[in-house]
Amino acid sequence: MVGGLEVLSRMEATKVDDGDRPLEAITILKTTVFVDPYREAEELIASERTKMGEGSGAAGLLRKRQQEEAAKPKKVFRQGIGSFINLDDVHKKISGEGGGDEASKSKKARSTFGNFDSW
Repeated sequence: MVGGLEVLSRMEATKVDDGDRPLEAITILKTTVFVDPYREAEELIASERTKMGEGSGAAGLLRKRQQEEAAKPKKVFRQGIGSFINLDDVHKKISGEGGGDEASKSKKARSTFGNFDSW
């Protein structure tokens, strides 16, 4: 705020109800914005993102790998919806020919929840 602090003081001194709302209506008739705070914040965020992208930290390396993966051409298996999905691999996994996942090979974990024998 550049000016009008006496108006702000009067607004703060207004009596309020239990919901912290003023008992008398307060109406702001005119305001003037001298500096756009959003533009400054957006410029700051953009500069921080470019610094992060140029950095050699883990986040910078991850972002670089993601950009490289996105730039690689994807293999197209057919036309239309689902063109990047290899249906032969999907059918093999469903029928069990594809070897399955490691989770399906391992034993199912047994839960002792609800077993109160040791009490």
